[in-house]
Amino acid sequence: MLFRQNPRFAGRLPRLRLTLKLRLGIGFAAIIAVFVVAAVINSGQIGRIRANMETQDSKVLLQMQALELKGAAQDIKDIASGLMISRTQAFIDKYKEARPVFLEQARQLGDTASTEEQMKWRSQLVMATNDYLNMFDQAVAIISDPNLRDVEKQMNTQHLYEETQKQRDKIFTLTDQFYAAFSQDAEAAMAVSRETLDQSASSMWLYSLLAIALGATVAIVIILYFGRSIRRLQNAVSVIAEGNLSHKINSASQDELGQLSRAFDTMVDKVRDMVVETKAAATSLDEHSGQFQRYSQDTAAANAHILTAIQDIAKGAGQQAQQAEDSAGILDQLEREIGDIWEYARMMSQSGKTSEQNTKNGQASIEALQKASMQTEELLMEVQQSMAGLSQHSSKIGAIVETIGEIASQTNILSLNAAIEAARAGTYGKGFSVIAEEVRVLSLHTSEQSRNIEQIIGGLSGEIAALGDKLSESQQMILKQNSQVVNCLGSFTAIAGSAAEVSSRMEQVNGKVDTIRMKCRELVESFQQVAAVAQETAAGVQEVNSTSLQQDAAIRHVAGQAEDIHRLSKELFRLLQSFVVA
Repeated sequence: MLFRQNPRFAGRLPRLRLTLKLRLGIGFAAIIAVFVVAAVINSGQIGRIRANMETQDSKVLLQMQALELKGAAQDIKDIASGLMISRTQAFIDKYKEARPVFLEQARQLGDTASTEEQMKWRSQLVMATNDYLNMFDQAVAIISDPNLRDVEKQMNTQHLYEETQKQRDKIFTLTDQFYAAFSQDAEAAMAVSRETLDQSASSMWLYSLLAIALGATVAIVIILYFGRSIRRLQNAVSVIAEGNLSHKINSASQDELGQLSRAFDTMVDKVRDMVVETKAAATSLDEHSGQFQRYSQDTAAANAHILTAIQDIAKGAGQQAQQAEDSAGILDQLEREIGDIWEYARMMSQSGKTSEQNTKNGQASIEALQKASMQTEELLMEVQQSMAGLSQHSSKIGAIVETIGEIASQTNILSLNAAIEAARAGTYGKGFSVIAEEVRVLSLHTSEQSRNIEQIIGGLSGEIAALGDKLSESQQMILKQNSQVVNCLGSFTAIAGSAAEVSSRMEQVNGKVDTIRMKCRELVESFQQVAAVAQETAAGVQEVNSTSLQQDAAIRHVAGQAEDIHRLSKELFRLLQSFVVA
């Protein structure tokens, strides 16, 4: 136990009332206090380490400044070397740019002095820097002076170059002293950081071991304290699990486990009383459940007979409703077919009227065609007469052309004779010879053209003869066409009479079909009402049947539950017999 009962404290412990929560709280509070103290100490050490690291970083930056100053001094020295060798304006411009940078770096390094010795180094650095730059200024003035000769410039700049070497070395020495001091400060900060880290590690190990030891002590004390009380509870639960409800723990402890033990004893008392009452109730339940089981079985058997009768009625009502619905469907289909017949009759009537109108239109077209055929026949006769006249004129033209050809032949012969006579006349007949030649050429040309015209007239006469034959054939065809038109006109007249008769008959049929459709519609409505009543009857019977089925299922379920209750009551009574209550 956490506080072992000592005779000197026997009277004090009940007054202290160290509960389980208080004991656990004290133990874990001690462990948390150890961790808090360790955290506070480590936080302080981490703060010191951070300050040392900042100091180290600042010293490293100062080292960088010292190195940058040395670099700037060397850059100015390189510019001076180039100026003394080349003596050009470009190096003077570079020197003017580098001079303020070098002064600023020297001032920043001097401002970092913190000790008395570093203050001396600062003064020496300022003096050396000023002398270093003054020498460069003198060198620039000498090189820029036009009154000096080159030999004088070289001698003076050589002396200044040697002096600047000394001043640069002095600046390097002072810068190295600053760098060494900064390095020592950085190493000192690093040493302090390492020492602080070692202290932190040692503290962590120490507080960790202390927390482990304290936690182990609290755990051992709690385990020893819990062991006895838990074993008593475990033994009591084992005895009660075997059915002995007369066992009690009877703990006098005032902590949570004592309260739990007393509550457990109270629970066992109540369970024992409940078991006694449950035994009496189980006996009564066994008797009532047996009676309820018998009643439920009788009710289920009677309800089964009622359900069978209702199912037969429902089957007959369903068949009646199906037959009425089928009859209504057949009449509805008949109505639709009669409607289709009425629609077909209406369409046929409309088609008859259209056919009658089309027949009239065809008859009028045939009459117009007959008139046109007669006019065509007359025109063909006139054309045939014209073609005959044209053939006669063509014959006359052929005779005329033949005469012209003969005249041309005679003229040719005469021109030959004239040429012969002109040749006999000699010089006096030359003019007449020319004329005779022209007349001969003209007669030859005329003869040639007359032959061409004769050929054309011959071809034209042949074509006119062929055209006359075609016109004769066309006239015969027109005569046959007129005969067919007359026959067709008679047929159209007969068709027009028949179409009028058919249209009249179709109107009568349409009226009769309309009357039959109205009667059939009334009959369909009557059967639909009968089918609706039959369906309502069948639905009511089905509803009663469904209710009966549900009732039968409920009765059978109740009967099954009655059997289960009877069986459970016997099982409950058997289980209650296993408990020891006295």
